[in-house]
Amino acid sequence: MRNWITKSFSFILGIMWIQLSASDIPVESFFKSTGFAKFRVSPNGKYLSALADWKGARNLYVIDLNTRIPTRVTAIKSQMIKDYFWGNNDRLVFTMDFNGNESWGLFAVDRDGGHPRTLVPPLKSTGSRVFRYTWPLDLLNKSRDEILVVSNKRNVDYPDVYRLNINNGGQVISVANPGTFTKWFTDQSGNVRLAEAKDIDGNTSYHYQEKEGTKWDRIANFSFKQKKWSPAGPQNREYFKNLTPPQQPFGYDHNILYISSDIDREVTALYEFNLKTRKQGRMIYECQSNDVSHLILSDYIRKPIGVYFETDKFQSYWFHEEKKMIQEFLDKKFPGLISVITNVSDDHSRLVIASYSDRHPIIYSLLSITEGRLEFEILADNGIIEPTRLSEVKPIVFKARDGVTLHGYLTLPNNKKHKDLPMIVHPHGGPWLRDSWRYNPEVQFLASRGFVVLQINFRSSQSYGRKFLHAGDKLWGTKMQTDLVDGINWILDQGLVDRKRIGIYGSSYGGYATMAQLVFYPELYQFGITAFGPIDLISLINWRKKLRQKIAYAYYTKTIGDPRVDKEMLNAYSPINYLNRIQAPVFIVHGTRDPRVPIAQAKRLRAGLIKENKDYTWLIKKDEGHGFRKTENKIELYSKIDEFLQPYRTY
Repeated sequence: MRNWITKSFSFILGIMWIQLSASDIPVESFFKSTGFAKFRVSPNGKYLSALADWKGARNLYVIDLNTRIPTRVTAIKSQMIKDYFWGNNDRLVFTMDFNGNESWGLFAVDRDGGHPRTLVPPLKSTGSRVFRYTWPLDLLNKSRDEILVVSNKRNVDYPDVYRLNINNGGQVISVANPGTFTKWFTDQSGNVRLAEAKDIDGNTSYHYQEKEGTKWDRIANFSFKQKKWSPAGPQNREYFKNLTPPQQPFGYDHNILYISSDIDREVTALYEFNLKTRKQGRMIYECQSNDVSHLILSDYIRKPIGVYFETDKFQSYWFHEEKKMIQEFLDKKFPGLISVITNVSDDHSRLVIASYSDRHPIIYSLLSITEGRLEFEILADNGIIEPTRLSEVKPIVFKARDGVTLHGYLTLPNNKKHKDLPMIVHPHGGPWLRDSWRYNPEVQFLASRGFVVLQINFRSSQSYGRKFLHAGDKLWGTKMQTDLVDGINWILDQGLVDRKRIGIYGSSYGGYATMAQLVFYPELYQFGITAFGPIDLISLINWRKKLRQKIAYAYYTKTIGDPRVDKEMLNAYSPINYLNRIQAPVFIVHGTRDPRVPIAQAKRLRAGLIKENKDYTWLIKKDEGHGFRKTENKIELYSKIDEFLQPYRTY
């Protein structure tokens, strides 16, 4: 049995592989936090930080790399740290909301646990009616006691830029929003020089100033569906979304902006944009099949060194020879795993590596360039199940009924005869996100119970180009649903699945899709699980208006439908109006503090099912929002799902 934990990290020796058949693996093994996650190295490379559970809540730990002794530096008991970063070599900054209400505040603590302080308190709303945030923008390397943050405390849609002291919480406005700027970008010296603006018609424009305090000039303007460019930045990935301020899209000579553009293309590629001529210039990198938007810059080397992008699997490409050699070393060290550099010290002498696969949770490694070796390897959360007991996730491609090419993933239960199996269709949320090839404890849990799991990147999923992203606009109840049905039929044609044991389970948009499938195609399904999903689209869209979120409301009216002119269509797409058609039991999951899909949607669904005398199960948590974060709540949820699925399992 392989032990991924070195002697120097004996404080985590409780982690061992569980030698059980897949069907015997308990719920807790998938969803209980058992180790450390989100490792980050300090700017000077002397300390390593991580998140780990303490008394049921996520807390920060710091490890002195000389002594290898870990110190817990926070004592949070009831809330959950979302993410964190090193503000300087001695102080860490982290973010939390209040029980899932997504009103984000900032907090700080010394690396030895001293001087804890609330920098910006989160709003403790009694309902789910606020979207307030303070997010980091730039770490201001010249200061190290101050950072730039963006905050929407004055206007929900149009944030300002503040200078925030991470020791005492003092803040002063640095750049006031002149009107409709929704995003800000700094150059490599920490100067705010670029802004993105959006209006209620869906137009996007970019504004540039040569120096802070000078006139803003509009350098580009694009209509809603027009091909366009945007500043290069990270793609929305489950594992590597990083609270640390996004890399500045400016070149180191300050006259070059790095952009992701699909102008004259079907998918985005990376280019240089000349700020003097205001023209798109040299292409840096392209992928023929998928969008490329994440350019990796190095403050130490002072130039672009590589790119990240995603096809069927996560990809990296390095321009820099040393990083290319590091990638080759990691690929040999962890065969069959995808290895990604997630964090580096200022001088690039120490690198945090995350390695994972479809059946393998993340292994974090610390690579020392100076010593030319991995200093340690350590399993992250949920790393207690032997990977060979889990199920392979296979990329798939098939055609929708109208000829559109669809991509997705198929997970077949391990150690089962692949014939006449029960299946769960698992649509992702967003819908402007995508499913990825990775270790997904939810998918592996379902497969361990004997289910085939079908994940489809239906139209409106990201990374397949702008045309595909908008291919589902105002088609939530039609083509976005037939994409799922076509996937089911594609699987049925292969003889893998028992058509009398098909269910569907999704969260957020996936929760909507669950209910849409149950009412529009009731003959296909024997059960459904809807989590945090809307069932009345007019109410969902008007909720954004009620929250005074003008930009979100405008985007919804263009992509889902406009209640003022599309009322008939939106009612036709809303499952609440067809509950009498449901033939299968429904499991409803929601959080009281959900600010995205209000709890009223779940309550209306339950009331409607009661009225129609339909079979339902109900789990609501008062201390959760748009998703369950707390370990005890997740274990309760999946234990109840386990029980709910019992009649349909393969034993």
